[in-house]
Amino acid sequence: MSQDGASQFQEVIRQELELSVKKELEKILTTASSHEFERVNSVRTMLL
Repeated sequence: MSQDGASQFQEVIRQELELSVKKELEKILTTASSHEFERVNSVRTMLL
């Protein structure tokens, strides 16, 4: 795989991972207590 191809692959994987983490955080936020919500929401905000 060329260097450019490897870089593109790495970027696609990074974007997919980021989207996956955001989706999981959204799931957690829908079931979290108010205290947990504040903690998880602060992490979510950092990722956005």
